[in-house]
Amino acid sequence: MLLCVNFWAVLGSAVATMVIGFLWYSPLLFAKPWMLAMGYDPADKARIAEMQKKAAPLYGISFL
Repeated sequence: MLLCVNFWAVLGSAVATMVIGFLWYSPLLFAKPWMLAMGYDPADKARIAEMQKKAAPLYGISFL
């Protein structure tokens, strides 16, 4: 069985998914309502920085 995969399409869709996710949870769209729904204080910069540090490796792992 021959399996043909267009790796450029796979890479492009992975990047597009991440860009849409970045925009979705950005302050431009739904970051504030999401933070309030999850019980986070948008003014707590230390906790936001901690969440960003934890999320960074996960973005890299998502490509594996």
